[in-house]
Amino acid sequence: MKKIIKYVGVIALGNILIKMLGFIREVAISYKFGASPITDAYLVAFTIPLILFQFLGVGYATSIIKVLSSLEEKVQEKRVFISRVFSYTLLTSILLLFLGLVFSKPIVKIFSPGLEPQTIELASELLRLSMPMVISSMIIAISSGILQYSNKFAIDVWSNLPNNLIIIISIVCFSGIGGIYAVTLSTVIGSLTILLIQLPFSLKYGLNLRLDFKVDENLNKFVKILIPATLLSMVQMIGALINRFIASFMENGSISILYFADRLYNLPYLVVVMAITTVFFPKLVSLFNNNELAKFKIYVAGLFKVIIILMTSIAIVMFVLRQELVEIVYQRGSFSKEAVSLTATCFGIYSLGIIFLSLRELFIKIYFCLNDTKILLMNSLYMFLLNLILGIVLSYFYGIYGLAASTPLSVLISSLYLYKNLKMSGYLNVNKFFLIKYLMISCITFVVAKVFLEIFYRYTDNLLLIVTVISFIVISIYGSLIWIFRLIPKFK
Repeated sequence: MKKIIKYVGVIALGNILIKMLGFIREVAISYKFGASPITDAYLVAFTIPLILFQFLGVGYATSIIKVLSSLEEKVQEKRVFISRVFSYTLLTSILLLFLGLVFSKPIVKIFSPGLEPQTIELASELLRLSMPMVISSMIIAISSGILQYSNKFAIDVWSNLPNNLIIIISIVCFSGIGGIYAVTLSTVIGSLTILLIQLPFSLKYGLNLRLDFKVDENLNKFVKILIPATLLSMVQMIGALINRFIASFMENGSISILYFADRLYNLPYLVVVMAITTVFFPKLVSLFNNNELAKFKIYVAGLFKVIIILMTSIAIVMFVLRQELVEIVYQRGSFSKEAVSLTATCFGIYSLGIIFLSLRELFIKIYFCLNDTKILLMNSLYMFLLNLILGIVLSYFYGIYGLAASTPLSVLISSLYLYKNLKMSGYLNVNKFFLIKYLMISCITFVVAKVFLEIFYRYTDNLLLIVTVISFIVISIYGSLIWIFRLIPKFK
């Protein structure tokens, strides 16, 4: 357990540094270009190849870990399996690169049809420039799966550090000369840097670059796991794309506002929850494969409690301090006060769903351990349709705020459905008194945070001081009550 906690800490620390650099990158972009058509064009072009890495990265890692775990000590069979995965991945990425280069403008129109003609033209040019990321990103997806299976989490995470640093340097030093084109090119270089750092380690731990297009049982098993894993990973990204699609019909800058709010909202989820689920997933797979079901259920219940406790305190801080956090991060340069106000409200709406987003990630990992992908696929389909319907309806009545609300609402319903099924199947047993105490503690902490925020504004308008003190108060009160009521889970 100490080793697992150490791995979680290493990943969390790496993610914190990466996200800090990511926010510096976002601040630099917002300062240089603001919430403008230029930023909209960059975000659309940057998002399309990034989608492949974000959903394939998780899907590949999950699938590779599952197949390699089933092969145990069969070293040669593992090498052959990885070789065939690499071969078909390379072939697919080359095809995607060709399609992106040839059909860049139609692709941009599909993703954001409401953009102005000049913005679409710029976005299509930037997309052609960024498409080589597809090849490097898909090879990184394989490499990450191998490194996670080998418990080399530090290499997998920390290799991403130079990426944002390269983009920041390009914005500061070269955007005056090359404009948004220089920023896009640096994004491609950053992706290539990740691959070059990971490659020596992943080759050592099993990456096989030999081309082999034969199909066998292991490759078929990989594909059967990859399809639902990929579809599930797509759900969150599709939600963002639906919002971006609808936002393209709104005022200029709407895409940027939702993007900046989403980036801030996703920070604790990516830092905390992804670290926990990434490290514990191989352990859960091992317990289930070895038929240690009693211990498996203890880990599942413990992880549920850990995530809900950690993410609730974070959600309270995010919602109560939504305006202050956005002002600290984004209010500078070309980012206007109106844009800050809109971003803060959208960020606050997003923060209401972070607990359920986090629990959903845990539930997905559990269902993959159980080899039950059918329920996940159905859940993903319903979530996609619900997000689409809510996005259209709510944006019609409430504009950009309604559009922002569609994501947490769909995640809420999806998570409750998965929770109910896990509980009915007997794999997740949570005492109702735990939930009652947890809700009571959360309400008390929220009220105290709001009261102290009002008091502090009578004496100071120093945003950094206010955020620091209120966050400390929330963590102190919430943590103390959790300890007093003995809600801290134990893994035996």
